[in-house]
Amino acid sequence: MPTLFKLINGGLITKVDPTASNQDLNPQEQIQPHITLRTSDAVEACLSRLSQLKRISIEFLSFTDGRGYSMARLLRERYGYREELRATGDVLCDQIQALSRCGFDAFELPDGTRLTAVLTHLRMFQQNYQADTLQPTPWWLNVEQALPEQQDV
Repeated sequence: MPTLFKLINGGLITKVDPTASNQDLNPQEQIQPHITLRTSDAVEACLSRLSQLKRISIEFLSFTDGRGYSMARLLRERYGYREELRATGDVLCDQIQALSRCGFDAFELPDGTRLTAVLTHLRMFQQNYQADTLQPTPWWLNVEQALPEQQDV
């Protein structure tokens, strides 16, 4: 059984107990509309009910398949999806940082994956040069704005 990890506010991460009983949830939380897309599916298949979905899982058929990253970016940036976006299937711990930059905020990782390993991979890079879903302004533009104006002599 995979272990579920969730991002909170784009940076903090928590391990979710998969053995937690649904009886602990209120009845409305138990029935949340969700859908699972495979990386071979088209994102547009769920657009008609996107506003009703509380979770979209994207199942990676292979850890080498990059289509799920593109699907996440499309859902977040083009279609404005703001609910949970979960990476499932053949997902590895060392993909966490790249997955989060594309918009995933929940990850099903192989059973036994330790929280410390996930945090290490998530925080591997303090700054990213390119823009992403977490930081829409590229790093180099922020640096340029922070530099004092040069005086002509």
